[in-house]
Amino acid sequence: MARIHDLPYELLLSIFDQLQPSERRRSLLSFLGMNKVFHRFAVPQFYRDLVLHAWDTSDHLEEFYDDIQELREGGLGEKDMIYGRNVKIWDSPSPQFVGYGSSKKLLSENWEIFRYRKEWVEEFENIPLPEKPDEMEAQPLEVWETLAATLKSFKNIYNLIWVCQKRFPPCLLRTIHENHKNCQLHLRTFLPRRVSKDGMDHQLDKELVESSNLHSITFKLPWPIRPVTFEEEKRLCRHEIAVLQLVANAPEIRHVNIVTGFDTSGALYPNYISSQRRRRTEVWKPKNDAKKSLLYEMITLPEAIASNRRISSTLPSGLVAVFIGGTSGVGEYTLKAFVKYAVSPRVYLVGRSQESADRIIKECTQVNSGGKFEFIKADISLLKNVDEVCNQLKKRETKINILFETQGTMAFDKKTSEGLNFAIAVCTHSRIRFILNLLPLLRKADHLRRVVSVAAATCEGAIDLNNVTGVGMSLLPWRNQTASIQTLLLEEMAKRAPEVSFVHTVPGVVKSGILRDAQGTGMAIRIAISKLLMPLIATSPAESGERHTFVATSAVYPPGKQGGEAYAGVPLQGNLTTARGTDGKPGSGVYSISNKCEVASPKVEELLATFRKDGTAEKVWDYFSADFKRITGVEVPL
Repeated sequence: MARIHDLPYELLLSIFDQLQPSERRRSLLSFLGMNKVFHRFAVPQFYRDLVLHAWDTSDHLEEFYDDIQELREGGLGEKDMIYGRNVKIWDSPSPQFVGYGSSKKLLSENWEIFRYRKEWVEEFENIPLPEKPDEMEAQPLEVWETLAATLKSFKNIYNLIWVCQKRFPPCLLRTIHENHKNCQLHLRTFLPRRVSKDGMDHQLDKELVESSNLHSITFKLPWPIRPVTFEEEKRLCRHEIAVLQLVANAPEIRHVNIVTGFDTSGALYPNYISSQRRRRTEVWKPKNDAKKSLLYEMITLPEAIASNRRISSTLPSGLVAVFIGGTSGVGEYTLKAFVKYAVSPRVYLVGRSQESADRIIKECTQVNSGGKFEFIKADISLLKNVDEVCNQLKKRETKINILFETQGTMAFDKKTSEGLNFAIAVCTHSRIRFILNLLPLLRKADHLRRVVSVAAATCEGAIDLNNVTGVGMSLLPWRNQTASIQTLLLEEMAKRAPEVSFVHTVPGVVKSGILRDAQGTGMAIRIAISKLLMPLIATSPAESGERHTFVATSAVYPPGKQGGEAYAGVPLQGNLTTARGTDGKPGSGVYSISNKCEVASPKVEELLATFRKDGTAEKVWDYFSADFKRITGVEVPL
């Protein structure tokens, strides 16, 4: 499950051109009183701006002065706001600052900071408070109705800054709508009352988000301090969707700050840390197409497993699956997951290691005694060997349901005997050649027609047409270029077989054999670092297998041809919806998918659209088809 801080930078930037920096750390620890909450009210007023809060700030007066000076340099919106923090500041002729019975002159050039007016503060301090102050819900409570009535008497409130430990009460929102239509509402603490797969689904939250007064918000993601369970992960996922929903739907929102909070008590903000640190840019302005960002769907592991469990009841027995590179890594993990669910499958493993294949086939037979498993040993870096393997498959099968390709290498400096760069020959030439060879069998299959290429999906980047093989490139540019090439070539395959769906995925950090051919000191250092970090960031083999089985069998990724749902796989159920294709349209037949089953960002889609428009996609196909013709004598196998 992707976290907000794991989402691609491009997606976040397209949604939130600005993420407001968190309030200063000292402010969080000293002023917000995260661990000791005093529910007392004082109402400071600056430029007729109202601050509502509830925390203890005793012994922090000097820090408060410093905070004012810093907030002057950069606050909310076009003019700076100063947060009162339980200090009594009110209307008087001279600019005075009074707190806890002592006063201090505050130098100011442009700000009118007013002195404490005793009777107003007493009025608010005497308001009855809830019996259980740590409960998050703010209504129905007499205190808020009393406060709302008082706000109606105010002539003009230009800004209302809410920093209470309570959720924003509906009566205050109604008061703003009815009496202070020009007031800008700044929610410094916000957690939805209820979330679902569609985000916020509580009516009070929707009314708040859709209010034209809402100007800025600090949104809390409920992060559990203990190990994450499936239910907690699902809950966090839904809150993340709610963030996107908020930004897409709030008509006047200008500033969004995302924080993660440890969910250890009943208080709204028992403890939180900023999960985004971004420099200030221009104020974010909502766009009409912002809602399409909600199509960035997240699929939980339980949802993937639930779909996989329906393979036996929704797909026929005897599914034919070909795993290229299936003797290790993601190919092996996916094969083992697939055979748990498929009824009497016929599976072909293509790879280099007879020993690994024998072990895997033995394990798969123990799990699924009705399945048939066969190993084809081949060096698939050579196109002639790819054609030979495909000829063997054509002799044994009349149809193929799944072609699953994971072959890859990091031997960048080698060449094959056919004159190709070894890495690109294995990662790209062989994959497309397998697809071209086996498309006739894929097009004849019933119920499921799927090609999955596990490479570097969602990482698509620039392509150097003068160096398509990427020789001499550093690792990240090479990866990004190869990702784009893979996706564009899958789109070319989809033109030839629109009744087949094509999915480009990325495995994330998962144990595999791809590093065994790596060369050079730099790569050795990267490998050593990755081994140290692996326990912290890796996707488990079990999860990788389940998710890739889902990608290989679910109707979330249907063919693009009209009527292709008949060959889309396990029908949708529950919260699952059709994925967005690489052209930005749902169900268009070619998909770029993350290791958590999320589609590529809008920026990737825009990049691919540029490649199609400027002729890059056509030139990429021409390059590889020329290699095919030069080496094998034919561009497309018969």
